[in-house]
Amino acid sequence: MTQKNKQVQGLRGISILFIMLFHYSRFLGYSYFDFLCSFGVANFFLISGYYLNNTTYHGRGELLRRRFDSLYPRYFISITMIFIITRFFELQNRTVTFTEYLLCIPFINAFIGTPYVDGAHWFLKPVLTATVLCAAIYSVSEYKKNWIYLIWVVCVAILRVVRFVTGSSGVLVNEHINAVATILQGFVFDTNTPIIIVGMLLNNINVVNITTLVICGLYYYFTSGYEYVLVLIICVVLVLLCVNNKVTLLEFTPIVAVGNISYMLFLIHQNIGYIIINKMQTTQIVSIIVPMIVIIIASAVLEYGYDKVKVVSRRIFGVLGMNYKSFR
Repeated sequence: MTQKNKQVQGLRGISILFIMLFHYSRFLGYSYFDFLCSFGVANFFLISGYYLNNTTYHGRGELLRRRFDSLYPRYFISITMIFIITRFFELQNRTVTFTEYLLCIPFINAFIGTPYVDGAHWFLKPVLTATVLCAAIYSVSEYKKNWIYLIWVVCVAILRVVRFVTGSSGVLVNEHINAVATILQGFVFDTNTPIIIVGMLLNNINVVNITTLVICGLYYYFTSGYEYVLVLIICVVLVLLCVNNKVTLLEFTPIVAVGNISYMLFLIHQNIGYIIINKMQTTQIVSIIVPMIVIIIASAVLEYGYDKVKVVSRRIFGVLGMNYKSFR
């Protein structure tokens, strides 16, 4: 198994702590940490894109299997746990029905508009979209891939404009145009894929990719403002420094440990954390610190248990003489 980059894991650790701080403070009515969420989410998207396009796979089949193994089992564990807990401790407007839970299992909900078991899981849709894109063009030459990424970002931007115009000013009154744009945006050209593509291109700078990066910058400038573009630039620099082992400060062991469980933290922190905050019935700083500690411990336990199950599974397959492939 390839040794994980400690600095990248440290950046993941810092990012998930920022996201948790944002969600819990916002739930309590504070809005001081909004920029921290943008910083944290941008880092996760960039890191995901970077390793998606800079990891060696033996064919698109392995790419899809490894991504499935790293994303789905933990996702299933998290939605099942959150669904059960929210049945006992209901959260207003955040508790889903059993039918909605079933739709979340194959992740159909993300494409048909039904609720997520946990609102933080929207993050997985653009990651899944980018993964499918990479798998679809896996055998294409690097030169053609660069042009496909450029065209993809342009399509995302055009669809965003079409939906904005048809939905707000009514200049384009043809409802069929808006319907087609909505379907394409919902199923193929997710509005958050450009930032993942930015991460994918960080290790392959050429004229076409620079053009793509500039268009991504303009896209986020017009959709999210110059503040977000500045955050994105800072995150790009940080990710590049970390993948090249230039930020030793992020190798601080506790932060790396949090980074190692950051995906599980991302999956379970929101609704369960809100339940803990509700039970504490106070708006003081302790209502932020306590759920963060509890969720970190819970995520560590779940991650440990999941790793043990994988080890046992390998042994069982080995005893049965079956070829069990381990994908990280």
